[in-house]
Amino acid sequence: MKSFLLYKPLPACIGISFLNSIFLFLSFSMVAFAQNPPFFLAPKWQTGDSRRFELSKGKQVFKDNKQSIENESRQIITMTVLEKTAKGYMLSARYENTYGSSQPIDVHYAVGENGDFQGIINMRTVQKSFYDIFDSLTSAAAATPSVARSVGEMRQLMTSDNYITNSFFQELGLIHQFYNNSFTIDSLENYKTQLPNLFDPTGEPFPANATLLAKREGAISYIRHTVEPDISAIQQQAKRYLERMSGTSSKLSVGTQTVTIMDKSAFDTTVFDEDFCAFDLNSGWISAFQRKRTIVETAVKTVEFVFLKEIR
Repeated sequence: MKSFLLYKPLPACIGISFLNSIFLFLSFSMVAFAQNPPFFLAPKWQTGDSRRFELSKGKQVFKDNKQSIENESRQIITMTVLEKTAKGYMLSARYENTYGSSQPIDVHYAVGENGDFQGIINMRTVQKSFYDIFDSLTSAAAATPSVARSVGEMRQLMTSDNYITNSFFQELGLIHQFYNNSFTIDSLENYKTQLPNLFDPTGEPFPANATLLAKREGAISYIRHTVEPDISAIQQQAKRYLERMSGTSSKLSVGTQTVTIMDKSAFDTTVFDEDFCAFDLNSGWISAFQRKRTIVETAVKTVEFVFLKEIR
């Protein structure tokens, strides 16, 4: 199996039953799947093919083992194959109820002939939708200069090509990372990969260790994928990020406290990504996807999640 696509950026109850079913499925005896040959994941789409999905994205924050913050957004996505060519496919992902926009946002993107993600191809149109959202926020914040400045800074970051691709619409890269790969049934694979930068979506990715396990039941394939970055790389990136934000090489003021940047204990962070997904091998369409990113910083645990499930 070759390395997965690195989509340089950067995780609801709809995913719970899927997660439980995956756990049960992975607990089955491997003997039952011993006769299954490897499979290659690629789309078998035709122009006009379409699927509808419910998308849930959010974050849970736990401090001292108590949940303190939770937020979640839900959207409906309609994915349609706009064109099939010798080089691949062009798809439309129509997002309804997206980030405060009163109108659907149509994201057109390209994938290779075997389904690997190539990028958003109507970026300027998508960008305009977010400009309109931030214009409304700027008008609402005009009476408070400090808030208006913050909105302006957010606009600059959050309307960049990288941020739109790898944060707002990160699920497109996440689900297509599995295409154009060959999977061996019941073989736990370990390999080196990279993880998007946690502190700067445009910064250097982190080196990471990954595992992958594939199962198959008839025409349905199940994949479990984990990624854990090199902690020393996170510490180094965090130090550089805080130095840049603080304008000093040694200390950063946070409220009434002063953090010594050179103290590595300030960056005791662990990160763990876990993906579960299910694909229909006859059509090549994904039917369910779950991503959970767990970040632990001292006594605070943050769980970011993306759940995608087909609506029939």
